Amino acid sequence: MKRTILLFSIFAFANLFTACSNDNPLDAIEPSLNEVNEAIAETKNQEYQAHLERCQNNYYNAYGVLVEYEPNCPLPQSSSSSYSHYDYYSSSSSYYYYSSSSSAKSYLTTAKTMKFTMTYYYQRSSNWDGLGDTGDPRISFSVNFYDQYGTLLKNSGTGTLLEKDDCSIWRGTSSTTLTAPINTYKIKVIPKVIDADVWSNDDDYSSGYSYSKEEVGYLEDYEIVEQNDSHNSAADVNWEWYLY
Repeated sequence: MKRTILLFSIFAFANLFTACSNDNPLDAIEPSLNEVNEAIAETKNQEYQAHLERCQNNYYNAYGVLVEYEPNCPLPQSSSSSYSHYDYYSSSSSYYYYSSSSSAKSYLTTAKTMKFTMTYYYQRSSNWDGLGDTGDPRISFSVNFYDQYGTLLKNSGTGTLLEKDDCSIWRGTSSTTLTAPINTYKIKVIPKVIDADVWSNDDDYSSGYSYSKEEVGYLEDYEIVEQNDSHNSAADVNWEWYLY
């Protein structure tokens, strides 16, 4: 009797094991995995659509050069005329992007050295120091670096590039080097013109104007940018700079 019960128990357990072994335990959770994958795909699609909307800020300027406010945008369907926006497209299986190696940016993608050189000075107004017609110029410059959104990245100074006594005209080169940080889109130069006075406080003959160069990412290495203090009625000051 005990043997019969034992054999029956073994047979029943074997049938139970066989029946369970035919069931796939992943079948119970497969629907939830599909839902997760669909949710991930939908999130990625929404993110890409938002990316495409931001790409609409990109345009060709009057020189036919791309002004890019959103990086890694799909290729345009066709090159457009000045100041026109892009028309973007994508396929169902892949997206198309600009290669950073073949498409220049309007801003610096790496930090660069700036060679800054003062080249000319001329005293236009007379009797700066109150003792005669010739002043004692002390010329320096502030250089500000901005990104494409107008955020100040860095403020630098050249130090005094011209320091002369009894000097009404000077022509030559006086240079220094600065660092233009990554993402620089605009460089603004502000000249400072001081007449050193022995007997009283120094007199400031600066114009107060700044002189900017935008889209500096399109500049070639060693491409010279020439500027001058055209708003200064007291003195002519010329300078130039390039990046490399």
